[in-house]
Amino acid sequence: MPNEWQELDEEEESDGGQELLSTYGPFSVILYARVKKLKLFDIGEPGAFLERFVDFYIRNAKEMGNKGTALKSVQTLVSLFPSPRRFTKLLHFHRLRGRDMVFFKVALDIMTFYYKETESPLFSRLQNEIIPLALQFYRSLSPQTIKDVSSELMSCINKSEKPMRPHIEDKTWLVLCKSRGEYLRHYRSELIQFQNLTAGNDLQTYLV
Repeated sequence: MPNEWQELDEEEESDGGQELLSTYGPFSVILYARVKKLKLFDIGEPGAFLERFVDFYIRNAKEMGNKGTALKSVQTLVSLFPSPRRFTKLLHFHRLRGRDMVFFKVALDIMTFYYKETESPLFSRLQNEIIPLALQFYRSLSPQTIKDVSSELMSCINKSEKPMRPHIEDKTWLVLCKSRGEYLRHYRSELIQFQNLTAGNDLQTYLV
């Protein structure tokens, strides 16, 4: 793994690292190692990691409002990701390729969903960190990269034993758009929505 990524976690190791590195880049190797260490789910072969990662997330996201274990599972996924500030630094790493962005995109979707569900009524992290990061992320992608990332995720969703397509059409759990412009419009709309909901209020406002 390139030295720049070792700064993220120098102790992460993975038996499937080389296969994942060549397919999805360094970030996928770090996630694979962390999931394996925590025994979060059956990761199987490295080649199936994306499908199993997304499937685990969707299954728990669906049940998050009803089961404490599901909330904890999604919370654990979020804990695997770097901070928004570190995300920004990694996005500018010059060796990233198109398919390297797949796990970045999934991580952004998971963080967005998690904080929507857990940060009410202020949504401060969404407004100040997550959505600005998402806007920066999609601005940085070329049309071809967006096409490659969407194609890879749709392939993963279609291969799932229990098809996930009905659960992503409303962009609740995964945001899949056809173009950079559509992604940017989606997140700008989300940002305006949260700004209108909070309207400059702070926690004290809701305690009165």
